[in-house]
Amino acid sequence: MRWEIKYYPPSGERYSPKDFIQSITNPGEVNIIGRRLETISQLETYEWPTKWIKSIEGIYQLTAGDHRLYFDLDGNRIIIVCYVCRKVRQKALKSDLVHAKNNLANYYKLKESESK
Repeated sequence: MRWEIKYYPPSGERYSPKDFIQSITNPGEVNIIGRRLETISQLETYEWPTKWIKSIEGIYQLTAGDHRLYFDLDGNRIIIVCYVCRKVRQKALKSDLVHAKNNLANYYKLKESESK
């Protein structure tokens, strides 16, 4: 399966994950994030590397270098929500998870209103 990668909120909006990735000053970190996203977009979910991805409170977390990305699946899309977080602790911050879940809920509300 080939997953389409979509960012929400989109570029230019507050907390855009795509804008945050582009603002990372370490090119090696940006490359790690890009390679991992490209890799998982080419694989079935059961093939995803468990060292990179885990499910936390109903949302997926991808660890890439010193960063965490939060995402969910919508059909054949990987929806990356929330800003990309810098990994400062072993455990995910509750505030990052809440923010990611709120953005995901907003994504689904917007999608529903556009389909009417």
